[in-house]
Amino acid sequence: MRRLWLTLTLLCWAAVGAQAGPNEGGTLVWHLDPTIEYTSDISNYCGLSGVACQWDFDGCDNGYNYEGECQPQIGALNPTGPADATTYVAAVLAAFPEGSCPRVSGVTFGFATYDDTNVFIVNQGACGDFELPTNNWPGQFEGTAVTWSAPIVSQLVEIYWFAAYAYYADRDGSLTLAAHPTQGGKFADDSVPSVLDDIAGFSTLGLNGTPGENVLPEGGPVVGACCFEDGTCQVLNSDECGAAGGNYLGDDTVCDPNSCPQPPATGACCFEDGTCQVLTADECSGAGGAYEGDDTDRESTRLKSSP
Repeated sequence: MRRLWLTLTLLCWAAVGAQAGPNEGGTLVWHLDPTIEYTSDISNYCGLSGVACQWDFDGCDNGYNYEGECQPQIGALNPTGPADATTYVAAVLAAFPEGSCPRVSGVTFGFATYDDTNVFIVNQGACGDFELPTNNWPGQFEGTAVTWSAPIVSQLVEIYWFAAYAYYADRDGSLTLAAHPTQGGKFADDSVPSVLDDIAGFSTLGLNGTPGENVLPEGGPVVGACCFEDGTCQVLNSDECGAAGGNYLGDDTVCDPNSCPQPPATGACCFEDGTCQVLTADECSGAGGAYEGDDTDRESTRLKSSP
């Protein structure tokens, strides 16, 4: 029954004209959280990444503010895994432009060519209510269709997950998304019949040293790592970073791992007259003091040294 329902749904999609719908401009992007390693003890990884934006089934006419809210999350997604052969879980998400009001009821997509003698997909799963894959999915040039019984109204929708690894670091470890081999790359809304919008861009996951790349929806803000004097990092756009007093590292840079310069360690620097100051080790040596160690406190050190 489920397979018949999906087949009928796909036929309805194919019959709809090419007018622009609410899902226009959306792309498919990857996110890999290096803390989520695959285990067979978990059967469904949908939602564990925690990056998808809020679902709102009432639509955009209920006062919910879509402007810009989801875009920092889209810009901060990570398409590149660590440089090792561990099996990690990566999510595929649908990302939409700033100010848009998507209504995602279905999506069709697949894989382009990849080195299946180096990249191995251990497990996978759809995050919708129904799925109709091709016979050899998730192989090269195969595809799947995922549908929801109620539309997802969000600018960032998690649609699928893959547990995968690349064995060799010196070979291509990429997985590039593509259009479905027979249905194309489409988003469908909840109209009857559905309005189809072409997927505007397909992203690449990089494993074991191969860099990945996300194709962000046009109109979305370009963001990157913003470093502050205390060594902390936030993902902001360049204007936000400057206004906050930070140093912008460049478009599409990330905070995980944190590449921001870290301030030198400081500690109590005590002098012969019994006074102490918080200085770096070099500053203390130059001032003729005795450095008590990193992160020591001048007041407690002074009290300990008092007769």
